[in-house]
Amino acid sequence: MSLSTVSAVILIIGAIAIIAFVIHGLWFSEKAGNRRLRKDNGDDAKILDAKNVGKVRIVTADAETSKIQIEDSPKAGSEDNAEIENEELSVRKSYDFNVVANADRPFVGTEIESLMNEYGFVRGNMDIYYVYEDPSRRLNEVFRICSLKAPYSFPQDMRGFTTPAMALFMNLPERGKGVAYIRAMRMAANLFAQNLGGTIQDNHHNIITDEDFDKMEEALAAYDAGKDPSDYDDMPASI
Repeated sequence: MSLSTVSAVILIIGAIAIIAFVIHGLWFSEKAGNRRLRKDNGDDAKILDAKNVGKVRIVTADAETSKIQIEDSPKAGSEDNAEIENEELSVRKSYDFNVVANADRPFVGTEIESLMNEYGFVRGNMDIYYVYEDPSRRLNEVFRICSLKAPYSFPQDMRGFTTPAMALFMNLPERGKGVAYIRAMRMAANLFAQNLGGTIQDNHHNIITDEDFDKMEEALAAYDAGKDPSDYDDMPASI
């Protein structure tokens, strides 16, 4: 998936219907440059007229990182190939990305705050930022953003504040929303990396590539399409 062409829209996929909502202020990035949604554009109008349109906010969740395998029909090939395939299609109980600043330029507090305000991320409990499906009532949390500089929060006065990295974190949502939630967090991570500089890494300091993101989406698509929720009794039903 190319984020440069969809950085304005996050789709929350419900169990029965697709619920569209827009990150407030987020722009589409096209070949000719960035543009805002326009009512006189047919495609944009469909998005703007969609039900449950709102801002995106963030989530607090526990830091469990255990993996749960999705059942998949066996395919021809060696046992090793099957193990690799199952690993690629594994679903984790939580997902977290770190947006890491360049060594010579830490993220600046006022620049972080400006982006948070511009794109509708809202400061909440513990002085971190949250993304929600329904921002007006702060319902259905999607993911959270915190600083990776102790005490891992953002000060009320961001002037003079810097941090070497920020973490984006979400718990596995209820079925039907997995792909949408991971895309939302992927977009936000790219938004910060592109606007503030830096790279997106995992907790082992490995760069998270587009291929890595695509594999996460593939696994979550299988999870979303699961037949029986009882197969995932040890998974959280929602964030």
